Parts: sequence; C-alpha cells; structure tokens
Amino acid sequence: MSGYLYKISRNKILNHIDHDKVRDKYISLLNDFAEAGRYESDFLVREKQLKELIEIEVAALPEQMRKAFEISRNHDLAHKEIAEQLGVSEGVVRNNISRSLKILREKLGPVVLLYLLLKR
Repeated sequence: MSGYLYKISRNKILNHIDHDKVRDKYISLLNDFAEAGRYESDFLVREKQLKELIEIEVAALPEQMRKAFEISRNHDLAHKEIAEQLGVSEGVVRNNISRSLKILREKLGPVVLLYLLLKR
C-alpha cells in the first residue's frame, strides 16, 4: 500500500510541476504579445500623425499645384491626362508636380527623417 501511495504522490507532484511550466510559458507568450502590440500601436499612431502632417502641407500648396499633385498621386494619371482635366499644358502639369514635390521635401524633410529614425 505504501508503494501505491508513493506513486500517487509522485505523479501528483510531477503533474503540478508540468502544469506550472505550461502556465509560465503561457504567461511569457502573453507578455510578449502585449509588448508587440504596444509597439505596433505606437507605430500606427505615429504613422497617422505623419499622414495628417503631409495632408496639411499638401493642402497648403497653391491651388493649381495641389490639384495636379493630388490627381497624379491619388488617381495615378499621366501628365497628359492631368493636363487635359485641368485645361493646361503638359509642361505646366510637370512643373507644378515637380515644384510641389520640392516644396513638400523642404517642409517635411526633417519630419520624415525623424519618423524613420523613431520607426525602429
């Protein structure tokens, strides 16, 4: 009878230890998941803020430049098609898009660099 009680006790203890290992592993994985979620949430917030800043700067462009830039980026049209829509020459569209990119690069350059550095 004592051998029987010994085996039951030993198996109960081993089962308890195994259960503790599984619980600890589960808690560890849950903590890892929570940490990853925090970083992803932070990244999404920063990305949203950067998009808003870009939208503000695009809205501040002169009207013709802004229209040409938005059509080229949002509708993926060629300069010729944009020129037809706006009723201007293809050269004007090309210059407007080029100048708008230059303006945005100058205004957003440090912000974009900071965004990329913080992205890590």
